[in-house]
Amino acid sequence: MLLTTTTFSRLIPNHYTAFLEKLLRYIIVTLTVVFLVTLFLYLLYPTYVDHVEPTLADLGMLFRKGEAIYAWPATYSLHGLLYGPGLTELQAAAQLLPVPLLISSKLPGVLPAAILALLFLRVTSSLIARGYILFFFLFADAALWNRADPILGLAAFVSLLLTERKQMAHFLLFILLGVIAGICSSLKLHGALYIVPAFVMALSRQDKWLVPFALFVIFAAATLLASFAPPKLTFQIS
Repeated sequence: MLLTTTTFSRLIPNHYTAFLEKLLRYIIVTLTVVFLVTLFLYLLYPTYVDHVEPTLADLGMLFRKGEAIYAWPATYSLHGLLYGPGLTELQAAAQLLPVPLLISSKLPGVLPAAILALLFLRVTSSLIARGYILFFFLFADAALWNRADPILGLAAFVSLLLTERKQMAHFLLFILLGVIAGICSSLKLHGALYIVPAFVMALSRQDKWLVPFALFVIFAAATLLASFAPPKLTFQIS
């Protein structure tokens, strides 16, 4: 719809173009509000949209009890997922909130999705750029579930915003990008790939790339390894 309007704006009178652009702006804002309301209603919905969500909620409870979240295959209770420990740690932290478990376990997905939508709408001014917010609806349940996807999307967008901050010290930028990449990999092993575009863009502006590259890799690796630090996090040995 956005591309069609842009194309036809070259062919129709200016006052009609202005009307269509104004209409589209209202549509985008309206759909953003619909998306945010959907997130809120999902918090109150008495179940989950995906079978992995209750599993993550269960892993968060196990982690808070000090139990292993990756069990050996030989043990009787075969619980666990192939996600990184960061997702379970985030679940455990959310479950400390004084709200029902069904709500707190959804917050790690719903909250980043809401922040991403609002942040994207806040920092963009172009009609075409704002129109990309409509892609949230194409992701359907993946846009709000408590898996890693909403967090990875927010992390990617924040990393791009950091890269655009001209006044930030270069070394600090690559340290922050490394930390964000490490957090993303603690959610999914390949999560650091979401930060690569921002990293490449920032690196292309440097005259010398070795030190920034090393800072990024070192802090990404350190952050990822730190997610494995809590006791009984990896495997149940018994």
